Amino acid sequence: MENLEREKRFRAALRAVPGLGSRRLRQLIAVFGSAEAAWQAPARAFTDWKAAWVSEMLDLRKKILPERVAEELDRAGIRLVAPAERSYPKLLAELADAPPLLYFKGHLSEGQEGLAIVGSRRGTPYGKAAAEFLARKVAERGIVIVSGLARGIDTSAHKGALAADGVTWAFLGNGLDTIYPPENRKLAEAVLEKGALVSEFTPGTPPDGGHFPARNRLISGACRGVVVIEAAAKSGALITADFALEQGREVFALPGPIFSEMSKGTNHLLRQGARIVDEVDDIWAEIPVWQKGGGAGREPGRGPQFAARREAACCGSAPGKSAANRQSALVQLELNIDEPGDAKGRGAPHVSAAGREEGRGALGRGCSKGRGPGGAVDPAQAEILEQMSDLPIHIDQLACRVKMAVQELPLLLLELQLAGVIEQLPGQLYVLARKI
Repeated sequence: MENLEREKRFRAALRAVPGLGSRRLRQLIAVFGSAEAAWQAPARAFTDWKAAWVSEMLDLRKKILPERVAEELDRAGIRLVAPAERSYPKLLAELADAPPLLYFKGHLSEGQEGLAIVGSRRGTPYGKAAAEFLARKVAERGIVIVSGLARGIDTSAHKGALAADGVTWAFLGNGLDTIYPPENRKLAEAVLEKGALVSEFTPGTPPDGGHFPARNRLISGACRGVVVIEAAAKSGALITADFALEQGREVFALPGPIFSEMSKGTNHLLRQGARIVDEVDDIWAEIPVWQKGGGAGREPGRGPQFAARREAACCGSAPGKSAANRQSALVQLELNIDEPGDAKGRGAPHVSAAGREEGRGALGRGCSKGRGPGGAVDPAQAEILEQMSDLPIHIDQLACRVKMAVQELPLLLLELQLAGVIEQLPGQLYVLARKI
């Protein structure tokens, strides 16, 4: 173990050489037997290495000590891990081109299994909600959610795992002394509580665009499968999917609306044979080791499906309406008005008309609209149900359709949820309850 710790220090020193990346480091270890031997080799041993980094290395090793490099990393809270160690992501370690050294902050627990959830930085509300929902449900089963801390889908994936009190790893395309994008600093701090920030790049490396394909290779390599949520025709998420195929990983894609640019890439993947995913069990069905309990710490459970969704104008009609579902919702709501709780005795909570009117006053609505004589359904709730369907709708879009202020809706929507006729999805999206 002591020898490995010493070897990691020499690997870190070599990685500090400008132009000497993971691939070159692997070559040096293969030729000299270890990073320590390469660092200590005489200059004549590099005569046949025609590269600029050679002179940089020969000069640098006169100026720094590997022990000092390791001490500086330790002061910054950055640790080192090599493929021979149990805390190194086990699936990544099995690859022939696994980085000889990873930098990380946080916790890399032994033997954990991962699923990558990636997608566009310009994810739609639907895509972000889907990413967060799937990440949460997968994390609840004890699987690590792996992504890249980027804006959009990556951010939602990390948040979903955290919402489940799960573990998530963020692979970065820069050194760990920088958080990119900067607005994700708080998210990065939350990731560190149980998970890790990981990079193959030395501290001080900026988030250059050329680094992200290499980062994507690690994301796919560390996981059993990759789920692409949303991707334009030339999205970096498709690069991750390509790496996954090369590495023998399962590739999943979420179907999306044909009118959305963010669905071009995912729909292409589906045409090419990627596995369609609209619920968590679709993923488990393709990964046998998880079916046997490998890597999964909790019992699986089914969740709501995500069907392909057509984007609609803010005040347009509700897409994919189900008249039967809405009528059933109205009937169930009428029953809940007269008798809180359902026939099975679940005792669903009930918010009285008076209580709701009092709540509206607190919100400043000052509206007299309520239930009619005999406990009739509130016209406002009936209108809300009229605008809902089996497909998710954002609260802002719903407010526009029913011509109400957004702040007027939460109490109305809460009562509909308590009555069991609608469900709330991540991202302030609402949908008719599937059980109806």
